[in-house]
Amino acid sequence: MILSNLKRKDGVMAHKKYLRFNLTEREVLFKGLIQGKKQKEIAKELGRSPSTISREIRRGKDSHGSYQITRAEEFKSFQALK
Repeated sequence: MILSNLKRKDGVMAHKKYLRFNLTEREVLFKGLIQGKKQKEIAKELGRSPSTISREIRRGKDSHGSYQITRAEEFKSFQALK
């Protein structure tokens, strides 16, 4: 989980939680891409923002530009070690 600082209307800083994708969400993303769904449609299905979907796809791309679940899982594991 990643925390990000956000500024509320009253000027006080708040924290918003960002949850990493789990394997099930990556499978839904992968299947959606294969079916030709738009990132916005996949985002709605997963209850995530389109920008989150875009970042996940970028992290999981292989050398040919295709999204790979295993590559995304490896990136997650690498990030967890930091």
